[in-house]
Amino acid sequence: MGAKEILRNLGPGLLFAGAAVGVSHLVQSTRAGAAYGFELVWIIILVNVFKYPFFEIGQRYTSTLNESLIRGYERLGRWAVWLFIILNIFSSVLTLGAVTFVAAAIFNSLYFLFTGVILAPEITSVVYLIIVAAILFLGKYGLFEGFVKYLIISLSLLTVISVFVAASVGSNVAPDFIPPTILNQAGIGFLLALMGWMPAPMELSSWTSLWALENDKETGTRKDFKNSMLDFNIGYVVCIFLAVFFLALGAFVMYGTGEEFSGSAVAFSGQLLSLYTSTIGQWSKGIIAFIMFVTMFSTVITCLDAYPRSLAEAVKIIKGYGVDDRSDRYYWPFLIAITLSGSILIYFFTSSLTLFVDIVTIIAFLSSPIVATLNFMVIRKPFFPIEKRPKPWLNWLSYFGLASFFGFALLYLYSILFMG
Repeated sequence: MGAKEILRNLGPGLLFAGAAVGVSHLVQSTRAGAAYGFELVWIIILVNVFKYPFFEIGQRYTSTLNESLIRGYERLGRWAVWLFIILNIFSSVLTLGAVTFVAAAIFNSLYFLFTGVILAPEITSVVYLIIVAAILFLGKYGLFEGFVKYLIISLSLLTVISVFVAASVGSNVAPDFIPPTILNQAGIGFLLALMGWMPAPMELSSWTSLWALENDKETGTRKDFKNSMLDFNIGYVVCIFLAVFFLALGAFVMYGTGEEFSGSAVAFSGQLLSLYTSTIGQWSKGIIAFIMFVTMFSTVITCLDAYPRSLAEAVKIIKGYGVDDRSDRYYWPFLIAITLSGSILIYFFTSSLTLFVDIVTIIAFLSSPIVATLNFMVIRKPFFPIEKRPKPWLNWLSYFGLASFFGFALLYLYSILFMG
């Protein structure tokens, strides 16, 4: 298969990357590199590997049975669909609020950089959401998919360039710098926050299945199992690749400099850009600014499409609509409700960007074992063809993944109770 054909077949996999590569990479991975150097790179790689079996199930399930993974939850029992709805109602508002607030803060910082005008992040966030909703309304899936596809490709290339430039310049570790420890309450809390959205919230497993169905509807053809898995795997590798490179940027540019990130959203994004450009060179300002903007815009547009789409699918299942119902019924009401709720959350509860992001990502990690368990159960029930089930090495990886999710959750609770 040639490069052009592979690129043409890419769709839900890169939409997955578009949703994943955002706060988890630009904010959390960069903070990990800035605070701990390359010490946490193994955590990033391991959490991506351990989450892989549960994320790929979305693509595996849909390409095999031609129905959404949420329909698979129904096969477990209606309780599973209700559990999915409850988890996603809360996570949709928290996630959208976090990614939009970060995106708006970055836009405000860039706008001030080039115009000298200061904008309020709360107001920008609302405008941001309206613009993204309009893109989804006017362009539907086809424009959305193509847009994110080329954003992610551009982001990957620009990130590689930036890391190589930063590596050639070298690090700026101060002679009296004392490396921080990770084995305390603050360190474990950040570790959990880093893993919570690395590479993404666990509910993205259901998003890829819905995007795959939408892609088939738009193109009029059904992608076979092999191409579906190739599509997802490419997107997942992009997520891991970019997570490591963003950590490397933080490590090369900020680690050991004595600088601390501000909790203010605009100040944080301004610090992020200024630290990069002051070390790499002012000529890189446009590159870094574009990376930041592209990363967050693709995340917001992907999340604002996926949460309403998955909740609408779950409600249709509860109400008894058939598997062939591919209408947008309930999609727009959920989109409007999540947009309004996210705006309210941003306006009243976002005094500190880093604290807000850490709280949201920790909650995401603590809920991930629930979704992972649902996915683990669905793919191993008698209704799913044996020949399409995961290979033994994926089964073992699933066991290790579930054990690590529950283990780190218990470690976090221990740190709160006994390490405060």
